[in-house]
Amino acid sequence: KDKKINSKIKVEIDSYQQLVEFIKEKVAGLSSYLLIDEEWKFCGMYKISSEFSSDYNFDELHSDEIRIISCDLSFQIQIDYDHNKIECEYIMYK
Repeated sequence: KDKKINSKIKVEIDSYQQLVEFIKEKVAGLSSYLLIDEEWKFCGMYKISSEFSSDYNFDELHSDEIRIISCDLSFQIQIDYDHNKIECEYIMYK
């Protein structure tokens, strides 16, 4: 079944901690898929519970993009990181 975008919201994020809190709020109690950079194309995505660590470091891990997609495909969180700038979009599907 094709899902259509119901809403797409750009979320103002100023810190890693704020980002982690936003993710925890949105995925509380839900299972999700995690896609990291382009690696998912080669090894697939990870299925995760609602546990997230605030210790994730984009610079140290050379990561610049993650996607979190709810297992029921009702929403997606897109996070792009570029030299201390964090861009976050919350996309809901109908």
